[in-house]
Amino acid sequence: MKRKIIFSLAILLMFACLLTSQTNFHIASASTLAQNLTITGNSTIYATPDRAEISARIETLDMDNVKSKNENFEIFDKVVKALIDAGISKENITLDYYSSYPNYDYNNGKTLLGYHTSTTFSVCVDNLDIKSYVDILTENGVTSINSVTYSLSNLDSVYNEAIKKAILNAEEKAKFLGYENLTAIGLKEETVYSSGSLYRSYSE
Repeated sequence: MKRKIIFSLAILLMFACLLTSQTNFHIASASTLAQNLTITGNSTIYATPDRAEISARIETLDMDNVKSKNENFEIFDKVVKALIDAGISKENITLDYYSSYPNYDYNNGKTLLGYHTSTTFSVCVDNLDIKSYVDILTENGVTSINSVTYSLSNLDSVYNEAIKKAILNAEEKAKFLGYENLTAIGLKEETVYSSGSLYRSYSE
């Protein structure tokens, strides 16, 4: 299953330029006046992800609290061993969350159903044959797959390429408007979240 990651970048680029006294600029003084020009540059990079993080959960329920916990960790150990046998290093398996609490049925006067234990963990993989890893997880006792998140190992280089293209786009817009020999004077990063894509915004 091939997926594409869309890396979009918007840059608000501040240029230093000189505006001479002309009627259309409505500048009263006849002397040369230094001004700043703000132009938005955009770029989009399409990249194929080469790694993924699978988030999974193990849930157990038993009337005995200790048995519920022990069974849960036994399943987790079994899953970890199966993943290591499949070539996943132990460093790429992370225990994210653990909880254990009594589970009641309040429809029948707070009847104890058992002690619920939940373990959430994540697995980082470089092979994007996700189905094979999902099979390993579910066949060894994992209750549910929470999510699969794709990413790039060369994110910095893709990001730098997006910056260069966005700056070039801003410069081309400035030239189209008739401003030549402009000098960029700064960029400022803003955090922007966009579903389904890697997105960063720069502004001055």
